[in-house]
Order: sequence, then C-alpha cells, then structure tokens
Amino acid sequence: GIPALHNTATFARLRPKRTKLHVGLSVFVCLLLCSLLIFFLFERTTLVKLDHVDAVHYQIDNSTDEIAITYAIYVKVYNNNYVSVTYHDLVTTVEGIRPIGNCSMNSEVSVSGRSSRTLECQTIVKFSRLYGCQPSAHYHQYSLIFGTSIQWNYLSIGSGV
Repeated sequence: GIPALHNTATFARLRPKRTKLHVGLSVFVCLLLCSLLIFFLFERTTLVKLDHVDAVHYQIDNSTDEIAITYAIYVKVYNNNYVSVTYHDLVTTVEGIRPIGNCSMNSEVSVSGRSSRTLECQTIVKFSRLYGCQPSAHYHQYSLIFGTSIQWNYLSIGSGV
C-alpha cells in the first residue's frame, strides 16, 4: 500500500493535543471583548436638573398693571455615558396657574463622556399684577413653576426627557 497512510507520526501531527484549550481560550477572549464593548457603549441615562434661576431684571408697568421679569434659567446636564452626548432643543416652561412663558435654546451643546455641564437660557415672563390675586389685596405673592425638557443624541440615536 501507500506508505503515508500507515505512518502513525502523520496522524499524530494532524491531531494537536491542545485543540480544546486553544478553542476555549479564543471563545473566552471573544466573549470578554464583546462584554467590554457592550458595557462601554450601552446607553446610560442622562440626568437633567434645574440648577438655579436668577431674576435678572424686573419691571412693573403701572398703567397696564403688568409685571415683566427677565429670568436666567440654569440647567445642569449630567452625561453618565462613556461617549459624548449632543444636547439640543432645550425648552423651559414657566407656569403659575397657567403657562405664562417659555424659554428655548436651539443651539447644540456637546458634553463629553462621564461629565456634566451647565446650560443657560434667558426668558422674559409677563403677567398681570393681579394674576391669581384678589383686586383689593395690597400684598401679592407669586409662585412660579419651572419645567424643563431637552432632546439629546447619543451615537446618532435620538432621545428625550
């Protein structure tokens, strides 16, 4: 017969002794790399908080009984992701008994990974001096509620809060 078929050294060379070890190690390394990639690129929540509000300027018009207040609204955004997030379309509404004003910021702001940034938006709120009060009252106290919504992009996927 053929001498190559009867040679036992040839068959031993074709069956490596560490095949299971090499396959197991390569599967483990692939799973580890995939897990790390998913961990670092998985979208985490971005936190948006109203930092503070400053009344920059106010004006009272006695002829129309109207109050105009210019506010600077500071919103702090926290990026818990490992990649940068682009924020856009910041809208802050000012409400009393009913909505009386809003503030919009249409520019895009990028926040790098694992950091925070404060965004500023200014708005003018006008309402009647007698807003929510009895006309005969001499002392007026106004309660205003500020609500904020913002849109963001994370790896070209749109989201919002």
